[in-house]
Amino acid sequence: MRFLKRYWHWIVVTALFVVVVFLLAEVPVGEVRAIRQRVDALSAERDEYSRQIEADSTFLENLKQDDFLERYAREKFYMKREGEEIYVIYEDSLDDSIYSEQQ
Repeated sequence: MRFLKRYWHWIVVTALFVVVVFLLAEVPVGEVRAIRQRVDALSAERDEYSRQIEADSTFLENLKQDDFLERYAREKFYMKREGEEIYVIYEDSLDDSIYSEQQ
């Protein structure tokens, strides 16, 4: 209580200052909050792009190796060596209804 009696004028001046700053500010508090949220969203997007760039850079470095390039071409583009046959089996094409009718 002694604190309030001694410094009441500083508390009032500080409260008035805060009220004046918020009322007379050129940028409303809500707008500042929206801008801050936008900055946070853009920072997250930047971080995601940085991770993607790192992954792509690693992939490009791996493509410089012949064994990785051959494996990637076989898996992604179904390329083959001379005299080699490739059979592609899609798991999604299997129909479960055929198997249930036979049981």
